[in-house]
Parts: sequence; structure tokens; C-alpha cells
Amino acid sequence: MSFKVNIYIATTWTSPRQKGGKAMWLVEFIKKDNTPATRQGIVVTEGKEMEAILTALKEAVSILTKSCTIRGFMRRNGVLNAYQNSWIKKWQKNDFRSSKGVGVAHEEKWRELIAELDKHQYEFIEGLGEYELYMRNELAKSVDFPLKEGE
Repeated sequence: MSFKVNIYIATTWTSPRQKGGKAMWLVEFIKKDNTPATRQGIVVTEGKEMEAILTALKEAVSILTKSCTIRGFMRRNGVLNAYQNSWIKKWQKNDFRSSKGVGVAHEEKWRELIAELDKHQYEFIEGLGEYELYMRNELAKSVDFPLKEGE
């Protein structure tokens, strides 16, 4: 039986054009003694939400020490869309070029994430379930992102 983990990703972004914000990852698993456990982290970036989600997801997956079955939960975003539309596999086959021949945005971060994900079975699901309120509160409590003047 494969080790099962849930990974949750939440962000502070309210608009796709917004620059600067935070993404939180939370990994949930059952320990050998059958008690639940979680590990978490926060990513701060001056970039856009997609960059933060890719980084947070890679950080979450990279803490896994054995092959797992991963269920990733997040609100609707580009990572979820790429998975649900099977773009990730297509990009891998086409050297990270879209069907129009254009390079995929954040290619290096996608490559890093996929290298980690390929060690596991995974699926992504829309929603944050029971951790949504907790993660939103943790993001609100964390140190504010230092925006530049005029932003």
C-alpha cells in the first residue's frame, strides 16, 4: 500500500495581475502510530501567484522522503488548470512548448516541480477543505510582504 499524503496550497493573491504576496503549503499525513501530522511553510515573493504556487508546491513535495500518492488541494489557478487539461504531460513531450510553439511561462519552476512530482503518483483537486480557514489565518498572521513604494 502506497503512503498517502494531502498537500494544501493557499495564497494571498486576489487578482492574477497582482504582484507580491504569500503562498502557504501544508502537508498532511498519518504517522506510523496512526496519528495525523502536518508540516507547513510559507513562500514570500515579489512575483505573481503562479510563481509562488509552483515554489510552494515544490517545497511541499520535496519534504517527502518516500514515494507517495499525493492529493493536492488548491483553489482554481494555472497549476490546477494545467493538470486538469493534461498540459503538463504535453509540455514534457514538447520540451515545455505550448501547442502554439511558445515557451511555457515559469519553465524552470515547472521543470523543478515536475522532477519532484514524477517520484510520486499525484492528482490535483479544487478546494482547501478543512484547512482553508486555518491557512488563511496563518497567512494573515505571517509577516506582511514588504511592498515597494507606490504599489
